[in-house]
Amino acid sequence: MIKPRRPRRGLADVELATADWVDWFNSQRLHAEIRDIPPHERESNYYAQHQPRRTAEINA
Repeated sequence: MIKPRRPRRGLADVELATADWVDWFNSQRLHAEIRDIPPHERESNYYAQHQPRRTAEINA
């Protein structure tokens, strides 16, 4: 990931490049196991379908 791109000038550049890659990997890449959609989209779809049910409030 580091070598093919422009040279890094210091540790901060490497940390930023790593953080960018981790963000891409965790939220934007297409994932074959989940029908080629990004993990972030799959997670949003999951929580949209599994909303917690409200319980009845008891007034004492």
